[in-house]
This record gives sequence, C-alpha cells and structure tokens, in this order.
Amino acid sequence: MTKMIGRRAGVAAAMGIVAAASIAVVTPTATAATAAPCAYFPDTTFTVGGTYTMTVPIPQTAVGTTVDFYDDGTIFQSDPNVQGSTATATWKPTYVGDHSVAFGNSAYPGDICFITVAAAPTGPGSSITDLVGGLSGVLQAISGLL
Repeated sequence: MTKMIGRRAGVAAAMGIVAAASIAVVTPTATAATAAPCAYFPDTTFTVGGTYTMTVPIPQTAVGTTVDFYDDGTIFQSDPNVQGSTATATWKPTYVGDHSVAFGNSAYPGDICFITVAAAPTGPGSSITDLVGGLSGVLQAISGLL
C-alpha cells in the first residue's frame, strides 16, 4: 500500500514538473506587435532585428527616376522607378515603437503604412535550443522518478 501511494505521488510530481517546465520553456518574454493592415508587406507582425520586404506597384503614369522608401521620414532605400511594374525595398526596423513606412518620389505621392514594431522575443522558449534543452531535462526528471 505504501509503495503504491509513493508511486502515485511520484507520477503526480512528475506531471507537475512537466507542466511547470512546459510553461517556463515556451513562454517568451516579448512578442511581436500586430501591425495595422498594410497591403505592401506580406507580414502582419514586426520585431526589431527582423527583415521585411515591401513590394509596391508603380503606375504607368508615375514620373521620376527612383521610388524612395522612408521610415519616419528618413530614406532607407531607393529603387529604380519602372513604370507599370513594381518596386521593392528591404526594411529592417531598428527600434521598438510606432513607425510610418512610406514610399514615393517628388512626382509620385505613393502611400504610407503605420506599423508598430515590438522587441524581439527573449528568454526561455524563444529559441528551439531552449525548447529542446528544457524537454530533455523534463524527460530526465521523469525517468529518475520511475
């Protein structure tokens, strides 16, 4: 009888370890913010350090030699203005917060997107290495109880 109670307590304790470890391993301390809809990015979440491609249509009537891409009024890239085609830019946000990402030139007003950028995830569970290491430790704890 005592052996059975001890075994059940061991299984319950192992289950508690698994539950506690699972929560600690898969919960990052920061998550990406959701952006306002922006038709020029396929992404819906943006984090500092990420790389995002903005693709914009250039109307046949657009005039100018390049299309400039801006982050809060500062040009981060220029692309040749191929009328009736598309222009692309690679945006890498460098700070957390609200951004106004725009494109255009002096003759072509373009458009603007308002995007919120979040901190990159950190802490336990923010990488696959953390997840695998955490699960390995849980399995070792369970096998030690059996």
